[in-house]
Amino acid sequence: MTMQQIIARIPDDELAELDQLAHRKHISRAKAMRDAVRMYLDENSKSVNQEAFGLYKKAPVDGLQVQQALREEWGK
Repeated sequence: MTMQQIIARIPDDELAELDQLAHRKHISRAKAMRDAVRMYLDENSKSVNQEAFGLYKKAPVDGLQVQQALREEWGK
């Protein structure tokens, strides 16, 4: 895998925290940054199916009731 080198500005306090974490995990700062970017991409690149899963979780209606009502419409 080829990698590109980048320049990024990070606040001093966040960089210090990143360095402490990298030291505790026995990894380089660069590895910690790559891991952070990978996690960010994984969390923000969800498919439409993943975003729709659990859509009715917090809805005031029961998802099963909605499903049954739709199926009843098909029979009409």
